[in-house]
Amino acid sequence: MSTYNKNAYYFIPIAEITPEMLSFMSNGSLKTIRKSVRPIDGKIMGICKHGFMNPAPKCFENYKAYSHEETLNLMQSKAWNLYAPLQEIRRNYDFNDIYNKFENNLFIESCGRMYITVFSILKFKFYQFSFDFLKKEYKWKIFNSPKFEKANESTMLMMNSFFDLIDFETFEKIEKFRLIRNSISHSFEEKYTPQEIELSLRIMNEFIEKEFNSHPF
Repeated sequence: MSTYNKNAYYFIPIAEITPEMLSFMSNGSLKTIRKSVRPIDGKIMGICKHGFMNPAPKCFENYKAYSHEETLNLMQSKAWNLYAPLQEIRRNYDFNDIYNKFENNLFIESCGRMYITVFSILKFKFYQFSFDFLKKEYKWKIFNSPKFEKANESTMLMMNSFFDLIDFETFEKIEKFRLIRNSISHSFEEKYTPQEIELSLRIMNEFIEKEFNSHPF
């Protein structure tokens, strides 16, 4: 058996690695532990290894152990944990609730909820596209900064369109919805009819469901 196959490997956030864990590791120093950036959030993960022990030391019991081959496959895969943000968006999305608010003339609430979901998906799509270029923590700090969170949504929409993450027809539909939502939220003038608002909400729901269905979970 190869020496490598006698090791167990753990992916643990650097902040969670304890001195007790280090005492069991063959690479028992924070300076020598191999580090990797987790794609979904830029969190720095330490790849910790020690010889297989049965049972594993108690300090590792909350973490999954990987073989050498599994670790290599995981490291070579660009998709590890990539879809977690979209799963969270999906859990929090309820079109029936949004539509019920619309039917009760709560246009600001219904459009606001939909707006958050649509642009969260656009942000995720840009994350997914960009993570090859975000392997250093300081780059992810830009994405996680309040300035990025509050970035002009039209810019995010343009970036998705520019990099062909959405087609032009989808771009126009989302831009129309953005204008409707902003008009409802920021204007005293009623520029759009309830029928136009309803149609735009339904079109956005189609966009969202398409995104949910196009990714593996």
